[in-house]
Amino acid sequence: MKSILKSLIVVFILGIIATGFTLKPNNSTQLIIQSTDNNLSSADLSLSAGIITNRLKSFSSEQFEVSAIAGKNQIRVVLSKNWDVKFAERLITQKGAFGFYETYTYSEVTELLKGDSLPVALFTNKAPTGSSAQIGCTSAAGVAQADKYLNSLGLDQKCRFAWRSLFDDSEVCLYALKLSKGEGAVCNGTDIDSFVSGHETASQENYISFSFKNPAVQLWAEITKRNSGKAIAMVLDGKVIVAPVVQDEIANGKCTLTGGFTAAQVNYIAAVGANGELPAEFKVVH
Repeated sequence: MKSILKSLIVVFILGIIATGFTLKPNNSTQLIIQSTDNNLSSADLSLSAGIITNRLKSFSSEQFEVSAIAGKNQIRVVLSKNWDVKFAERLITQKGAFGFYETYTYSEVTELLKGDSLPVALFTNKAPTGSSAQIGCTSAAGVAQADKYLNSLGLDQKCRFAWRSLFDDSEVCLYALKLSKGEGAVCNGTDIDSFVSGHETASQENYISFSFKNPAVQLWAEITKRNSGKAIAMVLDGKVIVAPVVQDEIANGKCTLTGGFTAAQVNYIAAVGANGELPAEFKVVH
């Protein structure tokens, strides 16, 4: 009897460790997310809950609970009161598809348009120089109007327009991503071995570091060599995170990016990048 009792105590303790803790309702925020795929398997729902758990752990040491709701294609996330709910909502719903794209310059986009330039009225800034990878910038409110025009250009097989607007910036900038036969990412998230965020004391810059898996190291070296002096865009779920100009060939597969990010933003990008892509789309329903 004592042996059984001890076993039950051990199981109970292990259960507490597995769930982490129990949050009190008055000191927590509860979010329910729903899969947009009605046929999501229970295995993929569990996988999604695991990815979300790892993202939240990577992002913050604050307490939380994650549980899959069987039969409803839902996941319940309970956050302690110290969580930034805005970032948490993004972490649990971000699909997490990373891609690296070669970019067109402003003058190359003009060539695609057979000499025509994009209407100045679409953007709030002056026309960029011909060698710029930034096609133009506008307010968040101006994106819909610009998209309507861009979608009418018929460049879908050669070019994909994408905004640098991951964190709801007041001003967002447009990039033209190169496509080849309708597909354009020269590398993607599955080629990345690790993501790390940090802060450089000397420059006072927050950064994201990532390294490619061995099979992709040579490919990345070739890509950076042919794009020396040009921008390569790092894209997450269709939005440009950063588009640095390549200074030289990167032969070792290791990269460090800065871009005026806050500490929370680089932690967010690393948390999503390091823990894989969700197998389905999710949206907050409660």
